[in-house]
Amino acid sequence: MHIIIAALGAIVSIVILLNRLSENGIDIGRLNPFSWHRRRKYRLNHDLNPAFKLPSPLESTALLLVTIAKADGDISVEQKSVLLNIFTDKFHLTDSEAKDLMRASVHLFGSGDEILAKPARVLDSSLEQFNQQQIDSMTELMTLVAHAEGQASQAQLQIISQITNILPKQDSKAWS
Repeated sequence: MHIIIAALGAIVSIVILLNRLSENGIDIGRLNPFSWHRRRKYRLNHDLNPAFKLPSPLESTALLLVTIAKADGDISVEQKSVLLNIFTDKFHLTDSEAKDLMRASVHLFGSGDEILAKPARVLDSSLEQFNQQQIDSMTELMTLVAHAEGQASQAQLQIISQITNILPKQDSKAWS
């Protein structure tokens, strides 16, 4: 009987101490490994660069085209006109929508350190939505942007090869 009373006393003491700790702002629940895993998974997804969370193939392709244009520095006048022509002709956007897409893509590119290091991660969230016609069109457009000023640079060719290595072969659909 004395063992049961000692065990109950220890349990009550622990509960009282935990209650006092929580009243003083120390959360013992943070030690829960299931809660920690859930918070970590959410934080990894939430803190991810927005360039790696683009939902549509059109947006991710536009960002990749801007990445190729900015691989060697700033976008030149020729590259900018080629990009705007692609956005209006191939993506079927109006002039103002094409300029907005260009502006948004350049903003998402930012300093470009993360995107230039791993350009294929831009396609992570939208890769399943690509079809074969869009993949073929994207590879053609990347080559067109890379050769806008004449010969493509080594950095541009490396980005194109990294992207084409992860592209799947699927059935066809058109850009929409």
